[in-house]
Amino acid sequence: KRLVNWADFNLRCMQKTMAKQSVMDMVPEYIQRPLAAHLHHGLLLSIPLFRDITDMCRDDFVLDLWQMLLPQTFSPFVSIATSDPRTGQANDRMYVIVVGTAILQEQGNIVATYHPGDYFGEYALLGSDLNEDLGESSTVQASIDEASEAHAYHGKRTESQLLAISNVLAFYIDRTMFREVLATYPASVRTELIEYRNQRVEEYG
Repeated sequence: KRLVNWADFNLRCMQKTMAKQSVMDMVPEYIQRPLAAHLHHGLLLSIPLFRDITDMCRDDFVLDLWQMLLPQTFSPFVSIATSDPRTGQANDRMYVIVVGTAILQEQGNIVATYHPGDYFGEYALLGSDLNEDLGESSTVQASIDEASEAHAYHGKRTESQLLAISNVLAFYIDRTMFREVLATYPASVRTELIEYRNQRVEEYG
């Protein structure tokens, strides 16, 4: 029964996603981007990592990220993302919850609950190699990478898991997809992201 319920939920979510895209495809091209911006990009701008970008191309950057997001469904009590710094297991995706509820567990304890509109793992998009062109040493890069991953899990360097407790629809973007978008924008955007992350490293490092 659980499998049937999830399959039905998954089908309905995919049909709704495809229907929205079909409607968007029917709109003239010159209207599609402004419409998408009106409907969606405010959600990503609620994330401080993106909201605090001061570069004039911020809104276009955030919209391009939104258009890269992919849907994924999870049945109840299925892990959405896991991280264990002790073993090197790490999440490299940012998730935005669209439907359903998830909980963040650390060492078996519930530390946060996620509802539609909530996001998780935004700092996992930023790896140490983002600093290479700025001449950071490998030691500094490793420290930043570790602290960034820790911050993605509320600053805890312990085993963590984001767990669905209902049927969940989430949109995600992984580090590779994020880098593809970032590469099309001025270096100033990357510099701002690195500076913002380094500030977080001082807090959680």
